Amino acid sequence: MTERINGLRYRIGPRTFFQTNPACCERLYAEIVRRIPADAGRTLDLYCGCGGITLQAASRVKEIVGVDNVPQNIGQAVENARLNGILNATFICSDAEALIRQAVQTDRHGRFQTIIVDPPRAGLTRKARHLLLDSGARTIIYVSCNPLNLAEDLKALSGPYTVESLTGVDMFPSTRHMEVVALLTRGDSPDATPVPGSA
Repeated sequence: MTERINGLRYRIGPRTFFQTNPACCERLYAEIVRRIPADAGRTLDLYCGCGGITLQAASRVKEIVGVDNVPQNIGQAVENARLNGILNATFICSDAEALIRQAVQTDRHGRFQTIIVDPPRAGLTRKARHLLLDSGARTIIYVSCNPLNLAEDLKALSGPYTVESLTGVDMFPSTRHMEVVALLTRGDSPDATPVPGSA
């Protein structure tokens, strides 16, 4: 099947991940893109699925790398980039923690100034938290479908990072669940200013 979100087309396979509510998905993706700083630099999108957020963010950054450990997701993401004529997005099939570790320790994939994370409902693992803290990224945009786990992750990242804004998107009406977009900036980052209109 094919979905059109904010002007981009996405082909979605039976074994690939994509948001289930297209109308709210447009709002969610717009909120994420709005938080990408003007000087985002090299950007990393962890747990990228079939490229939903990666391709939306591509127009705001010079280069973006999407990472997912499901081969079907990465194959579909590459196809979706080609479908939309997006040339500055690269996709890697890898464990998210392994890729961050390589970027931090060996500079194999280069340093990332901005990191977008949209982890599973369980949130970040303890190892992923430590690796994000070591990444040196100026900006982290954290997308969560579980506010309770988000709170724990934000607490763990609150040493060098400051939460500048939290915005909810009611992706799942009539349930207790919602998506939350959190903007985090490093204390010494020039981007550490609140996003206008954020709650």
